[in-house]
Amino acid sequence: MNDAIAVVGHENWGKSFTLKRFIGSAHKHWIEVNNKWFYVKHMSNDDISGKLFEWVENFIKKYKDKDYGLIFAFCPDFENKEKKTKAILNLLKDFDITIRFFILDKSYNTKEVINRTDIQELKKYGKICSVDGANKSTNRAKKLLEFI
Repeated sequence: MNDAIAVVGHENWGKSFTLKRFIGSAHKHWIEVNNKWFYVKHMSNDDISGKLFEWVENFIKKYKDKDYGLIFAFCPDFENKEKKTKAILNLLKDFDITIRFFILDKSYNTKEVINRTDIQELKKYGKICSVDGANKSTNRAKKLLEFI
């Protein structure tokens, strides 16, 4: 495993809806893009504290010698230690996995915007692409495909 794409936004911002539209179902998890297989994880680190870290760690160990990628929902909450935001990013970095961030810059249902400090922090770990999170989930999914 050598490539990870985080779909970034806060709780209830449309991360999971974007991923469901991207892959076509909440029950499907593997998708081939540009001749590479990606596993899509809908669960975010803001869903159940700590669980995403454990899941990512197990996924890396299971597929470390495969040319698979990972696409996952991710909340950039660097303040709440239970969400293990830095731990997840450092885990990926420690395994030399390239991290890219597909940032929903706005909530799809409120006027909230992503914190610029969080964006600067994410830039320390990888390349970013910011999209209008207020767009329909089908439009966000199309932009995600273009980003990959």
